[in-house]
Amino acid sequence: MNFEKKLEEVKAIAIARFNKSMNIELGAESIHGLEHWKKVEQNAILLSKQNGVDEEVVRLFAYLHDCRRQHDFEDLEHGYRASKFVIKLYKIGILSFLSDDRVKKLAEACEHHNTGDVRELDPTIGACYDADRIELIRFGITPEPIFMSTEMGKWIAEKIKENEYNNVSFLRVNQ
Repeated sequence: MNFEKKLEEVKAIAIARFNKSMNIELGAESIHGLEHWKKVEQNAILLSKQNGVDEEVVRLFAYLHDCRRQHDFEDLEHGYRASKFVIKLYKIGILSFLSDDRVKKLAEACEHHNTGDVRELDPTIGACYDADRIELIRFGITPEPIFMSTEMGKWIAEKIKENEYNNVSFLRVNQ
């Protein structure tokens, strides 16, 4: 199984689902679209260097967590819909390369990513949350360390808060 190939397939499906849900072509117009997902994936790659974090699950999260949004602003149920979409993708074989436990973590991370939940007990779910929350800076919101789930996520939020960096380009990998 080639993960990169499967990830490209999931990206294409997520983009199509997002376009249908938002009734737009995925592009710069959406603050929760492809550019955001790419940044979340970059954060995910960095955060996955921590012990116990499943890089493949966190990278899949990057492209699935917002793919069922129906609106860029008030859409409190989008995480729940994304979770159900993950389960559907597993049942139809798209995510069949994941174990039941990994699918459960991915679905749970999608479902609760927008609720303010902090998961320090599961490093993979926590890294999913942190990868997305670091991107709050795109709204001019500084992520608070207290709302980060992993040690690295807390460190990054502290550095942003301390304003030691004018931007978070130091987070970007593979640019």
